[in-house]
Amino acid sequence: MDNPATTQDGHQADDDHSTSVDNLSAVARAARAAQLRASGLTWDAIAAECGYANKSNAYRAVKSHFDEMPAFEVDDLRRLWDERVETLWRIAYMDALKGKAGAVTAAVRVAERAARLHGLDEPAELSINPSTRELEEWVAQIAEHEMAWLPVEADVIDGELAGELDDPGE
Repeated sequence: MDNPATTQDGHQADDDHSTSVDNLSAVARAARAAQLRASGLTWDAIAAECGYANKSNAYRAVKSHFDEMPAFEVDDLRRLWDERVETLWRIAYMDALKGKAGAVTAAVRVAERAARLHGLDEPAELSINPSTRELEEWVAQIAEHEMAWLPVEADVIDGELAGELDDPGE
């Protein structure tokens, strides 16, 4: 006969309570795994950090906990990539100062990525605010150009139709 589970103080454990504690632990691990993923860790690293047997189990736990993989906010992702780019910049800069081959090229690429991340390469916005007189002139020029192909007004002949027209389909 199996002995029922007991607590540290010798009382019989409530299976429902034990299960809910395990669920809480699973939820906390899945939430931590999602947080680590958002910070940029690989699934292998997350599995090791959170005690999952492998990267697939870590992925499934997060997916199961959230009913899908959580979508990270754009601002969070921008901050994450900003930190990564900053780290890469420091490394590339130090390597360039040491004269390492390819370090200047790497630094330039990191700088270009940082500029794109923050929209520094976007073209300058040009705002055109014409006066009413300028708008009227443009409209007149366009109308004159567009109306040039229209035929000159033709004479209209007023008349009456005598008799019925034959149906061409007959």
